[in-house]
Amino acid sequence: IVLYLFSRIMMGLAKLPVKKNVIAEPAQTFPIFASLVWATVMFLFYNERDVLQPSLQTSMQYIYLDSNRWNTLKNFLWHNK
Repeated sequence: IVLYLFSRIMMGLAKLPVKKNVIAEPAQTFPIFASLVWATVMFLFYNERDVLQPSLQTSMQYIYLDSNRWNTLKNFLWHNK
């Protein structure tokens, strides 16, 4: 629940400058948000991997490092490394 609330609060804080007319509303808000999130996770994965949650570390390891290596059909289709 806390993580859910944190994400909702962060989205609200991101909308606050638009509501207060500090900045204009960007046309493509979700792609900007998604890009910032992925840029952050990629930075942390390559530079400070130990601060990421273990299951995220494992998923990122598989997706970005291990999925290019396979030597049997089983490794390719089912389980790699």
